[in-house]
Amino acid sequence: MTAIRNAGELRMEIKRLRTLTASQEKQIKTDIENIGDSLKPGNLLLSFFSSVTGIRLEKKEFLRDGIAYGLSLLIRKFILKTEMKLESKLAEWADSFFQKVRDFMKSDKQGEDQD
Repeated sequence: MTAIRNAGELRMEIKRLRTLTASQEKQIKTDIENIGDSLKPGNLLLSFFSSVTGIRLEKKEFLRDGIAYGLSLLIRKFILKTEMKLESKLAEWADSFFQKVRDFMKSDKQGEDQD
Protein backbone atom coordinates (compact mmCIF):
# COMPACT_ATOMS: atom_id res chain seq x y z
CA MET A 1 0.00 0.00 0.00
CA THR A 2 1.36 3.41 -0.91
CA ALA A 3 1.32 6.40 1.37
CA ILE A 4 -1.40 9.02 0.87
CA ARG A 5 0.19 12.34 -0.10
CA ASN A 6 -2.72 14.74 -0.45
CA ALA A 7 -6.42 15.30 0.26
CA GLY A 8 -7.49 14.01 -3.18
CA GLU A 9 -5.80 10.68 -2.63
CA LEU A 10 -7.37 10.51 0.84
CA ARG A 11 -10.85 11.08 -0.61
CA MET A 12 -10.25 8.41 -3.25
CA GLU A 13 -9.08 5.93 -0.61
CA ILE A 14 -12.11 6.69 1.59
CA LYS A 15 -14.41 6.16 -1.40
CA ARG A 16 -12.70 2.86 -2.24
CA LEU A 17 -12.96 1.66 1.36
CA ARG A 18 -16.66 2.59 1.58
CA THR A 19 -17.34 0.68 -1.63
CA LEU A 20 -15.41 -2.30 -0.28
CA THR A 21 -17.28 -2.10 3.04
CA ALA A 22 -20.67 -1.99 1.27
CA SER A 23 -19.72 -4.99 -0.83
CA GLN A 24 -18.58 -6.96 2.21
CA GLU A 25 -21.74 -6.04 4.16
CA LYS A 26 -23.87 -7.21 1.25
CA GLN A 27 -21.95 -10.50 1.14
CA ILE A 28 -22.39 -10.98 4.90
CA LYS A 29 -26.16 -10.41 4.60
CA THR A 30 -26.35 -12.92 1.76
CA ASP A 31 -24.38 -15.46 3.81
CA ILE A 32 -26.68 -14.97 6.82
CA GLU A 33 -29.76 -15.43 4.62
CA ASN A 34 -28.26 -18.62 3.19
CA ILE A 35 -27.54 -19.96 6.66
CA GLY A 36 -31.09 -19.14 7.78
CA ASP A 37 -32.48 -20.78 4.66
CA SER A 38 -30.42 -23.92 5.20
CA LEU A 39 -31.80 -24.24 8.75
CA LYS A 40 -35.43 -24.40 7.60
CA PRO A 41 -37.05 -27.79 8.35
CA GLY A 42 -37.64 -28.69 4.70
CA ASN A 43 -34.06 -27.95 3.78
CA LEU A 44 -32.77 -29.84 6.81
CA LEU A 45 -34.82 -32.86 5.71
CA LEU A 46 -33.44 -32.68 2.16
CA SER A 47 -29.93 -32.32 3.55
CA PHE A 48 -30.41 -35.32 5.84
CA PHE A 49 -31.83 -37.41 2.98
CA SER A 50 -28.89 -36.40 0.78
CA SER A 51 -26.34 -37.33 3.41
CA VAL A 52 -27.99 -40.72 4.11
CA THR A 53 -28.49 -41.76 0.49
CA GLY A 54 -25.45 -40.06 -1.01
CA ILE A 55 -27.69 -38.47 -3.64
CA ARG A 56 -27.16 -34.74 -3.82
CA LEU A 57 -30.52 -33.02 -3.71
CA GLU A 58 -31.22 -29.35 -3.87
CA LYS A 59 -34.67 -27.88 -3.54
CA LYS A 60 -34.68 -26.37 -7.04
CA GLU A 61 -33.26 -29.52 -8.64
CA PHE A 62 -35.67 -31.72 -6.70
CA LEU A 63 -38.65 -29.69 -7.90
CA ARG A 64 -37.38 -29.51 -11.48
CA ASP A 65 -36.58 -33.22 -11.60
CA GLY A 66 -39.91 -34.06 -10.00
CA ILE A 67 -41.81 -32.06 -12.60
CA ALA A 68 -39.77 -33.61 -15.41
CA TYR A 69 -40.39 -37.11 -14.04
CA GLY A 70 -44.11 -36.43 -13.68
CA LEU A 71 -44.39 -35.14 -17.24
CA SER A 72 -42.40 -38.09 -18.52
CA LEU A 73 -44.72 -40.47 -16.68
CA LEU A 74 -47.83 -38.77 -18.09
CA ILE A 75 -46.43 -38.83 -21.62
CA ARG A 76 -45.51 -42.51 -21.34
CA LYS A 77 -48.97 -43.33 -20.04
CA PHE A 78 -50.60 -41.37 -22.87
CA ILE A 79 -48.39 -43.02 -25.47
CA LEU A 80 -49.06 -46.47 -24.01
CA LYS A 81 -52.81 -45.87 -24.04
CA THR A 82 -52.65 -44.55 -27.61
CA GLU A 83 -50.45 -47.46 -28.65
CA MET A 84 -52.90 -49.96 -27.17
CA LYS A 85 -55.83 -48.32 -28.97
CA LEU A 86 -53.91 -48.25 -32.24
CA GLU A 87 -52.85 -51.87 -31.80
CA SER A 88 -56.45 -52.87 -31.14
CA LYS A 89 -57.69 -51.00 -34.23
CA LEU A 90 -54.97 -52.57 -36.40
CA ALA A 91 -55.77 -56.04 -35.07
CA GLU A 92 -59.48 -55.52 -35.83
CA TRP A 93 -58.63 -54.29 -39.33
CA ALA A 94 -56.26 -57.21 -39.98
CA ASP A 95 -58.84 -59.75 -38.73
CA SER A 96 -61.51 -58.17 -40.91
CA PHE A 97 -59.20 -58.15 -43.94
CA PHE A 98 -58.19 -61.80 -43.52
CA GLN A 99 -61.81 -62.80 -42.93
CA LYS A 100 -62.79 -61.12 -46.22
CA VAL A 101 -59.93 -62.92 -48.00
CA ARG A 102 -61.11 -66.27 -46.53
CA ASP A 103 -64.70 -65.57 -47.54
CA PHE A 104 -63.55 -64.65 -51.05
CA MET A 105 -61.46 -67.79 -51.32
CA LYS A 106 -64.40 -69.94 -50.12
CA SER A 107 -66.80 -68.31 -52.55
CA ASP A 108 -64.31 -68.68 -55.43
CA LYS A 109 -63.73 -72.33 -54.54
CA GLN A 110 -67.47 -72.98 -54.36
CA GLY A 111 -67.88 -71.33 -57.77
CA GLU A 112 -65.30 -73.66 -59.31
CA ASP A 113 -66.95 -76.73 -57.72
CA GLN A 114 -70.28 -75.84 -59.33
CA ASP A 115 -68.82 -75.58 -62.88
